[in-house]
Amino acid sequence: MTASRFYGKEEYMSGFTYNGIHCSTYNIEYIPDAADRWFSGADFDVYDKDVAWKHGGFYYGNKAKNRVFSLKCYFEEITIKQREDIRKWLHRDTRGQLVFDDKPFVYWNVIPTKLIPGNIYNDYGKYSGTFTLELTAYEPFGYLTRKYNLPTDHDNANDYCDLIAASEMPADPTISDSRFNVYNPGREVCGMTIRLEGSTSNPIMFINADNDTSCVIRDLPPDNLTLDINGETGNVTVYYGSLSGSYESGFAYHDRGIVRLNPGLNTIEILEKNAAGGWSARNTLELTEIEIDYKPRIL
Repeated sequence: MTASRFYGKEEYMSGFTYNGIHCSTYNIEYIPDAADRWFSGADFDVYDKDVAWKHGGFYYGNKAKNRVFSLKCYFEEITIKQREDIRKWLHRDTRGQLVFDDKPFVYWNVIPTKLIPGNIYNDYGKYSGTFTLELTAYEPFGYLTRKYNLPTDHDNANDYCDLIAASEMPADPTISDSRFNVYNPGREVCGMTIRLEGSTSNPIMFINADNDTSCVIRDLPPDNLTLDINGETGNVTVYYGSLSGSYESGFAYHDRGIVRLNPGLNTIEILEKNAAGGWSARNTLELTEIEIDYKPRIL
């Protein structure tokens, strides 16, 4: 509970972390409002076109707009150096993750776009005042930091997403699987990253039987190299050794597409191109490593 000269009554204050630094580091108090404390949905741009014919127009779909967080803050009795540190922390050249204290299970990738000063008081070199910080998520999705619920969780994650118990999660795929399940607890479609090591004589396909999105791979790199097809960014990379080691572009191994995951349970099949040019169950695909990753997200 906190009271201040700017807000005459005591009320609950919740903090936030930007770019790995909590607001309390600079003696900043944040006054949350409903738009920040709860997931209020998203605004959409709708793409359509009116034409002179009997049906009236074409509808091209919609896209979620950028999400802007307007954070009302105040500080009391800080030094001039602390003010400069705040300016550097929130400079427009920076970017990072925004995490709210009362929603630690989700983050947004944001950029500071406005720092609007309010009333500032100087009391013998100690500064107190208010400001509004605008952080813009040009990718409007929030990303969940976990894929399942834990018995010790007390952050109400299930109020916002569909986490299930760890014991209910589908098993990770093995190198011999031709079909496996993936559970996406997010409320939005997300991309699935595929990492493979091994060999194959024919092109292979990963396909989501629930939405028909697919990823076709021409070939696999030589032994002990990892092919990484990132379902979020579309990047295709060959790694030497660990994923933090040296790497090069892997587009020569990738034919087309990425697999996307619907919210909830998804069934993924691994197919192989046959002599007739069609797709059938895997045959010559010999994997030594398979890993699936994804970032559940919400609006």
